[in-house]
Amino acid sequence: MLLLGMVFDERESVRTFAVSEIEKARVHPRQTVRVFSPPKIDFTAEDYTDLVDWDTQPVASPPLLEDYSIDELKIMTTCIPEKIPAPFNMPSNTQAVKRIVKDVTDASKHVGTEQRDRYIRSRVLRRQVLPEFEHKGHYRVAGKVAALIHYLASQRAF
Repeated sequence: MLLLGMVFDERESVRTFAVSEIEKARVHPRQTVRVFSPPKIDFTAEDYTDLVDWDTQPVASPPLLEDYSIDELKIMTTCIPEKIPAPFNMPSNTQAVKRIVKDVTDASKHVGTEQRDRYIRSRVLRRQVLPEFEHKGHYRVAGKVAALIHYLASQRAF
């Protein structure tokens, strides 16, 4: 996350340094899943770019920038910060995002980490099976229609 912030920093020197670190990380990509280990933080640093010792800390390319080539990232380092295109347009305060956060939280309460993905996927599938309504009036009508169908079906059975 630190490199991602550095790529969009207002200082060109910081952006250039971040792109060079990403380029080094991409030269030797990992073949296995990276195990997260928190970096040693220098609390005496005067700037956020100095919080980590970049020479000793292993660096991974930010996944959100994987779609950008190194050449595209280098071009972005020369742009005015306001003109730099955002790498993603990710909603952060929408109903869908809130629902996902709620699902992950609920899954964490009910199942362990091994079964969390399956639990969330089953909840999403259940939502897809349920009908969608634009407003409450449609829901009431659908409920009445379902009750009427149930009633008619029970009348035929006798």
